[in-house]
Amino acid sequence: MLRTGTRPLTGFLLTAAFQPVFPQLEPWQRVLHLAVVSPAVLSTVLVLMPVAPHRGLFRRRAMRDLVERADRTVRIGLVSTGLAIVGVLALVVSAAAGAAGSIAAAAVGSVLIAALPLSLRRGRPKRSPQPERALET
Repeated sequence: MLRTGTRPLTGFLLTAAFQPVFPQLEPWQRVLHLAVVSPAVLSTVLVLMPVAPHRGLFRRRAMRDLVERADRTVRIGLVSTGLAIVGVLALVVSAAAGAAGSIAAAAVGSVLIAALPLSLRRGRPKRSPQPERALET
């Protein structure tokens, strides 16, 4: 799901610079756009990256290494996706409400994106450790 969502978001941001209204944006809005493109591209790359080493690691039966690498990569991808979403929210709101609205939207979006995973983590029961053998096969 993350892979499917990051690609259109990144595509939208990359093509926005070529729209006729882009030069009419305030300089700070163009800087914001560039600041938002970076985590969006990073997110797209990171959520696609685990596919590449999967082949080699799977054939070597290095499942533990594969799972740990993919988990780390996707976690970083989730953070960069959150940053991109907050940035897009700020960019869109800036067109309608200016700098103050953009800052407020980014603040609210940041709190929501940070609070959701924390609230889900608190309600989750602790899992018992899986046997080492299950990851090696």
